[in-house]
Amino acid sequence: IREAWLALAHWPEEDRWSWYLDVRTTMSGDDVGAMLAEAFKLTDETGLALDMRVTNENEAEGSGIRLVPVSTH
Repeated sequence: IREAWLALAHWPEEDRWSWYLDVRTTMSGDDVGAMLAEAFKLTDETGLALDMRVTNENEAEGSGIRLVPVSTH
């Protein structure tokens, strides 16, 4: 994962809120999802859903707060 951004998103057409993770990587969305599944194993799964966008690492900056990776995966 080269870069990622996290935001609290409001989807007015559905009248709902969610966390929004915008990821730039060469990995597939399924691979990123598998990594996140490991990270979220210890959560109680209450609260807002997580929506995610995974795109090519060469696309423009994402939306939200830029997360700085500890290491490159």
